[in-house]
Amino acid sequence: LDQFSILFMIIPYTVMIICNLTSFVKLKMASSSTVNTSENRRSESRFILCLFLVFLYFLLTTFPTWAVDQFDACYQHPTLHAIAYMLGWSGFIANPIIFLVTQKSYRVALRRLHKKVFVAVQLETTLEQSKTIMHIQPLKRVENFPLLRQ
Repeated sequence: LDQFSILFMIIPYTVMIICNLTSFVKLKMASSSTVNTSENRRSESRFILCLFLVFLYFLLTTFPTWAVDQFDACYQHPTLHAIAYMLGWSGFIANPIIFLVTQKSYRVALRRLHKKVFVAVQLETTLEQSKTIMHIQPLKRVENFPLLRQ
């Protein structure tokens, strides 16, 4: 393995595995000390699923880039490189989607954020419309009105 493989593949995979295992163990320890209701088990299993999906997607989107770089270092197949890099960049899009699908708290937070942004945009539009409606034309010069010149 070259330095690229160690720095950009083995270290991140190892760190993610350790973090996911630590989260899993702490979650299990916390759930064993609390009342184990069906809602708690469901949220626990969704969180574990979320961790697993994020790691799996990270693996599936970064491994092709590494493999193509290792086996085609001379860029003899540029299409493979382009596909692998697009897969790699798609990980930045997929993580929030995975969290939104698996975690109810993220969906609630997104709805709140959407409402705040929508209300702010609506308020700004209303203010702009009211400025346009209430716009007062500047006074015309007295010279333009012969009766007022006297």
